[in-house]
Amino acid sequence: LDAAITDGLTGACTGDYLLRRLAEEVARSDRYSLPLSVLILDLQGLPEPDFDPEDSLDTSVDQTFAGPAHQLLESVGVAIRGALRGHDLFARLRRSRFAIVLPHTSRRSVQTVIDRLQSSVGLIPGDPSNPDSSAAGLSFRVGVAELGPRMDATTLLARAEPR
Repeated sequence: LDAAITDGLTGACTGDYLLRRLAEEVARSDRYSLPLSVLILDLQGLPEPDFDPEDSLDTSVDQTFAGPAHQLLESVGVAIRGALRGHDLFARLRRSRFAIVLPHTSRRSVQTVIDRLQSSVGLIPGDPSNPDSSAAGLSFRVGVAELGPRMDATTLLARAEPR
């Protein structure tokens, strides 16, 4: 993907790109009566960034992605991308929030994807530079929504909010 639509840390696409592509997938799914599901993942267990509250906003934003959290987010991106099919769409919405668009996937078959994602993320080592280190203890809360009649991309995302 182009650098303008890709999160450099995780390799996921950006939220803006997600909205454009999701609208296209909704139209395609409606046109051909195909299932479409969306997952929202809230990553749990990521270390908080170290920054001084006295720093300017620009400085603290840079420091947010330094250190262990930075390395773990890179590993999360690799793990999630590796657990998805080539035509699934993976996006980073915020620091530790992700969305996944699953074309041709009904809500009934989503649990298999969730299990695969949880397993991949759960195996991420606490020290990504040392694959033999113990697991980082990462997990996520997940919300799921399947496209229904007269739904648009925004409604579908809102219904996928983790509860």
